[in-house]
Amino acid sequence: MARTRPGKAATRSATATALLFAFLWPAAVAAEPSVLTAPELDGVTAGGIRVDATAFAQASGDFALAQSRSDAFVSTIDQRELGIGFADALAFACCRRASDVAVHSSVSSTGEVVHRETRAATFRGAIADRGNVSYFVYGYAAAFLVARSPGD
Repeated sequence: MARTRPGKAATRSATATALLFAFLWPAAVAAEPSVLTAPELDGVTAGGIRVDATAFAQASGDFALAQSRSDAFVSTIDQRELGIGFADALAFACCRRASDVAVHSSVSSTGEVVHRETRAATFRGAIADRGNVSYFVYGYAAAFLVARSPGD
């Protein structure tokens, strides 16, 4: 059985692969993980901002309605990021004494907090009509946050 020799194209391809592997392998394995110092870490993370405004609503009863929404906006003003977050939630349940709602709101940010406000309230009531009493409960929660990226 005769042995065949690889063609020029196969030899060039194998040589190029070997050279590429020889030059790139040391660069890939030479980089050791390192722990950043506090000033290095500040230099990497400075300027970013996260704005989180959340609201939660839950309702239970014969008739129950719960909804929530949230919005967040971030913009750059004078080379600093400014973030605004707003969230609100409402819940309504009715028609029996055991009807109930739960509402909650919260805010958080990674930047300097300029203004933060959260509120939650519930109200229980009853409506009487010709001797029949219908109970209801209503809840509302809101959250508002203004934050900016850390300054110099």
